Amino acid sequence: MLFNLKKNFLLGLKKSYSISFLPSKLEKIYSSIFIRILRVIGGFCLALVITGRYTIFYKELHILIFTFAIIQSILIMCISLIKFFYGLYLIIYKPELFEVRNSPLNNFASHLARVISCARIGCGAAVGTTGVLAAAVTYDTILEATAREKVFVPMIAKFYNDIFGEPMMTPENYKNLKEGLSVLPAPENFDVDKFDKEFEKLSPAEKKALVDYIKNKVI
Repeated sequence: MLFNLKKNFLLGLKKSYSISFLPSKLEKIYSSIFIRILRVIGGFCLALVITGRYTIFYKELHILIFTFAIIQSILIMCISLIKFFYGLYLIIYKPELFEVRNSPLNNFASHLARVISCARIGCGAAVGTTGVLAAAVTYDTILEATAREKVFVPMIAKFYNDIFGEPMMTPENYKNLKEGLSVLPAPENFDVDKFDKEFEKLSPAEKKALVDYIKNKVI
């Protein structure tokens, strides 16, 4: 029984990966040697932009690197979307493509082929999401390189903070934590800059007295 299960799984896996989730004409174009070369170059440029390593190249090449990176990220998004919707279309409207015929029809392996194909579609959607994030990072990197403010990364960070809350462990809080100080946020109406200015106006003796007073109150 275990042998049959393994055999059926392999048959379903083989069947699933024998089916392309791209239309035949697009598959030929996407698999052509020219597009493959562009994909390699684009992937390399995209990695350079995301990691910030594009700066090791001459400035004259930056625009070329950015261009290839943007094209690559757009290509990832488009191909992922096409694979997602076309894959769903095949599973829903072309179920016969996933049939594993082994004299007679192997229903179990056929179902496995569909399940594996669904997993492939899910992975494709994840890749598409990665492409969107990569495009956002690339665009923000271009803005930053041209002395403009970032757009997408701050939006993503704000969205993340809205869900999970503001981070407590900022660099300043981490430093305070190591020194045994409080990492709790300051009161809402507390003006740190104003307090700092007023504190600097004090004499050394007054500063020491104030610090000792605060320490005694806190402890």
